[in-house]
Amino acid sequence: MLDLIKEYIIKFTDFVCGWPLFTLLIGGGIFLFIYSRALPLRKLGMAVSSLKMKKKGEGQVSSFQALMNTISSTVGMGNIAGVAIALCVGGPGAIFWMWVSALLGMATKFFEGTLAVMYKGKDDKGVAQGGPMFVLTEGIGRQMKPLAVMFAFCALFSGLPVMQANQLSESVILEPLGVPESRWVFLVIGLVIGCIVSLVIFGGIKRISQVSSKIVPFMVGFYFLMVVGIMVVYHDRLPSVFEAIFEGAFCW
Repeated sequence: MLDLIKEYIIKFTDFVCGWPLFTLLIGGGIFLFIYSRALPLRKLGMAVSSLKMKKKGEGQVSSFQALMNTISSTVGMGNIAGVAIALCVGGPGAIFWMWVSALLGMATKFFEGTLAVMYKGKDDKGVAQGGPMFVLTEGIGRQMKPLAVMFAFCALFSGLPVMQANQLSESVILEPLGVPESRWVFLVIGLVIGCIVSLVIFGGIKRISQVSSKIVPFMVGFYFLMVVGIMVVYHDRLPSVFEAIFEGAFCW
């Protein structure tokens, strides 16, 4: 029974993550990018300057802390393991389409963020909250509440850091220390990660924002320096790498 369910899930994800998802992401991004007249690029300076604002407005965190929260949930193990998987499956050309989706994704994210600000909601404590759930109910109408509930329910699972915890456990090399690889070792690593994360998330969005605003800038800076360092060390291979990327991108 489990094998049958697994087979259906694989077939469904293979279909959805194929041309339908590609059309929605790239096609929708192109439309929003043109419709906004490349506003995310034209107003990039204004966006950066707004991070200096200390006023929090109706929200619980500042603009900078909100950005750090977003980056902390998008930049991490997935950027390393996910890119590696894309390269293995799609070849070097996958890198080009990652660039395209990132550029067009700026427009998609701009409209997503704008809708979240326009159609905010409040929780039972009267604190301002945002997200697709409130956009559906406050923007379209209360008749969309079932869809909003379904989205929130699915987001509970999509937001689980299962992949990150797994990749971190796999990347920890314990053999030189005489610790053999086993499920018990992974369990201990998972428990340690869970304890550390719980100390942060149980403090609410304010503590998460405070921790993110201190850790994320260092994380992103170190990530960027590592990438630049690799490019400098292997600078002689860069021409062939870019050639392989562009050839693979348009090799149907």
